[in-house]
Amino acid sequence: MKSYKRALNIRISGKQRKERVLDLQYELAHFRNLLVIFNQIYYKNYGYIILNESYLFNLLSDKPYRPRDTKDENGNIKKSKQEKLKEYDVILQNIEKNQELKDFIVKLKQQKDKIKNNYAVQSVIRQYIKDYNSYFSSLKEYARNPSKFRGKPKPPKAKKLKNIISFTVELNANSFDIIEDKYLLVRLTFDDENSKYIKVKLPEYIDREKIKSIRIKTIGTDAYIDVIYTKIYSRNRFRTK
Repeated sequence: MKSYKRALNIRISGKQRKERVLDLQYELAHFRNLLVIFNQIYYKNYGYIILNESYLFNLLSDKPYRPRDTKDENGNIKKSKQEKLKEYDVILQNIEKNQELKDFIVKLKQQKDKIKNNYAVQSVIRQYIKDYNSYFSSLKEYARNPSKFRGKPKPPKAKKLKNIISFTVELNANSFDIIEDKYLLVRLTFDDENSKYIKVKLPEYIDREKIKSIRIKTIGTDAYIDVIYTKIYSRNRFRTK
């Protein structure tokens, strides 16, 4: 028996339902642009990019940073919380010395508060870090074998919102519920007074307990929900006589 990840693509119909999704994606794309520009300014002044998810998210929080030790698979400490606190304090001091960076932290906080979905914001930060790591990997490969590329790889950059053709954000189980055993209820915003949701019907063949995450995806003016689930296959299914 083997399990595989599968994705069910559900197109969102209805003008108001689509607009709810498109509005969220627009604000998330704007947040990403602000994050890109913030890190470009930080790099220009201090020579490195902040690519630690917990550092970036905590910069937008009013709570004190309380890290944990990072351990490897054997339980050995790879990075202690003391090391993390020291690095984070340096970042705070660097930002405090630069008014432009301070202004962008304010803008990022305001945009995060406007989105009202911390899970989606964290997902955008996570994807931004992945994009940068892919860029660094491409640079290494370019140095070894430049003929594989049409040109030197470029780092992630901010894009004009009107020119963004597609945008995807992945959300974990904190962002959706299964209701009546047949609908997926996705929380677009977490607002005590006026939360926004979208509801889609699930096909019967999907095991509700196997749904692990979802992706909210926009392509042009179309909106989609990708339901990510695991499916178990028996080896006997693929055998032939």
